[in-house]
Amino acid sequence: NFKYRPMAPQFANMCAIISPKLYCNLTKHLPLPTLQHLRYELNLILQLPLSICECTFLTVVQYLQSVGYSAPVALSCDDTKLHLAYRTYWDTSKQIHMLVGGTSEPRVVTNPDELQELLEDLTSATKVCTFLLPKMPPIVIAAKAIPNSLSVTDLHKLIIPIIWGLLAHKVAICSYACDGTQTE
Repeated sequence: NFKYRPMAPQFANMCAIISPKLYCNLTKHLPLPTLQHLRYELNLILQLPLSICECTFLTVVQYLQSVGYSAPVALSCDDTKLHLAYRTYWDTSKQIHMLVGGTSEPRVVTNPDELQELLEDLTSATKVCTFLLPKMPPIVIAAKAIPNSLSVTDLHKLIIPIIWGLLAHKVAICSYACDGTQTE
């Protein structure tokens, strides 16, 4: 419940980005928010869009500005096993129900009868491919449901719009890394 001056959270974020160990040592001597609280505050700022679009890159720029980071970033890609599941959720910005969980873009669901029809037409996703900005409290730029086997060409089609979008918004990329699988 400690009230911070406006520069304190920015200072805290920068220290946490540079070195979480440094930040923990500083908290022993200064009344700074916990790392968990910093992550909580950042989660309130960030909203991940459902597709790779202009909003994706504006969110990244907003995040980098909020933590006062202007240096080049490292981009990484990771594929993670995904439990087969389809979910509907309410999109507050569009005021509609959306169905997610397949390899295609989220689908609009207008009524329960249409939901069963949509479920029969979808290809199940077995992995999720996440594109991250590491070396700071990580931000997921995009997450895309993918099938178990994805060709290099298909993966290339996913990463190129992200790279060009970041560059178009003046986010300098110094490197790109993946988790070491053959496709990536």
